[in-house]
Amino acid sequence: MNDINDMNKKRRQVRQLLSCLPVILLLGCPAVIAADAKVDATVSSELVTDRQNYEAQLADLESQFGPYDRSLLEPLQSLTDLATTDADFERVAELQNRQLQVMRTVLGFRHLDLIPLLQDIVSNDIRLQQWEQISDHLEHMHYLITGDDAYTTAAVLEVMKQQAYWYLARVYLDQGELRARNFMKARQLSSDMLELAEAEFGEDSEAMIPWLYQTAMTEYRLVELLNADDGIASDTIDRLIQEEGVARLQLYRGSYLELGNRLGNNNLIPIVEGDEIVGEAYMRDAQNAVKSIGEIAETKGDLEAQGMALIYEGDMQRVMQLGTAFRKYRDARELLLEAEIPEEKIEQFFNQPAIIPYPELFLTLDAALAFQQVRMQGIDNYESGQVHLGLLTAWQKGVPNVPEPDAPAAFLNVDLVYNYADATLSVSSSGKVSSVEVIAAYPEDSSTERESWRALREIQVRPAIVNGRAKRTRDIHIRYRVLAEN
Repeated sequence: MNDINDMNKKRRQVRQLLSCLPVILLLGCPAVIAADAKVDATVSSELVTDRQNYEAQLADLESQFGPYDRSLLEPLQSLTDLATTDADFERVAELQNRQLQVMRTVLGFRHLDLIPLLQDIVSNDIRLQQWEQISDHLEHMHYLITGDDAYTTAAVLEVMKQQAYWYLARVYLDQGELRARNFMKARQLSSDMLELAEAEFGEDSEAMIPWLYQTAMTEYRLVELLNADDGIASDTIDRLIQEEGVARLQLYRGSYLELGNRLGNNNLIPIVEGDEIVGEAYMRDAQNAVKSIGEIAETKGDLEAQGMALIYEGDMQRVMQLGTAFRKYRDARELLLEAEIPEEKIEQFFNQPAIIPYPELFLTLDAALAFQQVRMQGIDNYESGQVHLGLLTAWQKGVPNVPEPDAPAAFLNVDLVYNYADATLSVSSSGKVSSVEVIAAYPEDSSTERESWRALREIQVRPAIVNGRAKRTRDIHIRYRVLAEN
């Protein structure tokens, strides 16, 4: 067991070392460049020598102890690290699969020490764009955790959260015809998580709060997909009707136009009036999930958490274009004052327009203020004193105004190429975006500029609120990113 722990520790150390290697650009000095090339050749020669030595060691150990002995793990890991350094990710995959075979033989098929290796396999499969395999590996981790006698519900919920996130990521990574399917799998996992958490913790427990918000965000994304501008809307409607029927898509004043086979398999296209949205009942579910968070905070006597929950509830109402959102914001302000939060800190939060809903739940004002600063990371032209909404990375082409979900674990991060634009806009006192102007687009082409302009007109914003009253704000800056076309 110590050998396995040492190997896992070594793997983490190597990952950290690789991520910290500096990239130094030396320009205008031929002698230095020549010396650098000589060093590179020396390093490359050393890597070849090391690889040959480890391969010889591996062959010798296999000859002595067989193909699945514990002693093979160290040279296999060393060869994996060398292949990673050399960016030979196909070779990394081969070596990792061999490690997995050995570890399963040594430890058994349901040992938790397999999980760090599976996480490394996922990271490598991301480099190889093996999206389906990654879902399989995450399901394998779920299987391992639930097979352990000492497993905790918290651990199961965490791996399910990773699975759900990955299906959300596959909405923009996978083939177009699989987008709705992937989302509905994420939604089912979200429902399963809420049910599991309620059975374990009880519906009034504080431990329910993150899973209630997970549900709220899932239903919000569902509604956005139902109202998308491309084929993902009809695909999502079809799948939703297959699973739940048509009743909850039926608005009180709405109706349906059945187009039969002209648009596919019995597609039903909802007809809505005015500013109504398709799937409003599901948006109310999102609002009610946030409302439940506030009720839990109230039973615990946590005024600050109650106030923050009211802000989130108001944000969901704002997404639904309901004027009652501003009453929620005023009530939240009063609760925060009652919780003895300094008024200047409350004003600092509300005076800043914000993209809503927040992707994460913050039940303290300090955490929410910190998140406002996090959104500024990576924006190199930000100047102090600007009103800036921060960075918005689009989730999917059909819903370009919806932010991309954040990975819940580092091993699930995907390094992608984005186009982006810097823009300014105005937000009315009701939260309506207008006067969008793209200042610069990268790459500098009309399609990036046009795509960004159209998306920014539709983003959901909580307007600036000063002393409890919403106000119009002009010259608001934002950076918008969208996945580059392959």
